[in-house]
Amino acid sequence: MDRRLGHGRAAGLAALVITAGLTGCHGGPASVPASASASDGPTGAPPAPGTATPATFPAGTPAPSGCSHLVESAPRVEPGQTLGEGTHGTWVVTSSGASPPGTSRVAGWRIAPEQARLSVWKGRVCSDRADTRVVRMTTSLMTQARWAGHGPARSLQITPSWLARTWPGATEAVVAEVRTSIPEVTRPGMVDQLRCHVAFASSKDRWNLEPGRPDVGYPATVAAGCNPGDVVDPDGR
Repeated sequence: MDRRLGHGRAAGLAALVITAGLTGCHGGPASVPASASASDGPTGAPPAPGTATPATFPAGTPAPSGCSHLVESAPRVEPGQTLGEGTHGTWVVTSSGASPPGTSRVAGWRIAPEQARLSVWKGRVCSDRADTRVVRMTTSLMTQARWAGHGPARSLQITPSWLARTWPGATEAVVAEVRTSIPEVTRPGMVDQLRCHVAFASSKDRWNLEPGRPDVGYPATVAAGCNPGDVVDPDGR
């Protein structure tokens, strides 16, 4: 990545599935798709178009503060799940009790308008605006992972989804997802490169991780623009 790092934190869901047939040291680049649900598009049935329906509450039950409108296009939030805000209109549903925290993802929603504020009332999603709707959903943090190059410059290229870019708590969730699928990412140096990219390179089209880079620790990895050592990645950095 560019050594002039941006400072916006990635704001971040199905497991990244790496199929057999990854490129070896003497092969050409091999594209390794994520799972079928690992797209930036909607997951499952698309939300119904239109605006939210004004909330109707049981007779004699006052509408709770900040929850004057139900968002009919949003799924229910089940017991044990938490709804948290990201950036650019992203909201993330996570399960409590995950270890490490924030790694158990349920869904990511993109809402319109972005300025709307959501809350939960008895499992129903509410908004402070009557026109709030869910316009996009995903359960994926990655859209693609592929090996490129060979030898010392061999690089794992990861394309993050919009959820990974807009969920501030995505770092440990991304690490947990990727490292369970790709053994080489369990190495400390590769994990530090990945954490660095999630934290400081959300605007990049893809993240390049090289097993050939030295393990210098996270602070030094950040200081090196996520690219410690003399290895040149496929983007020439």
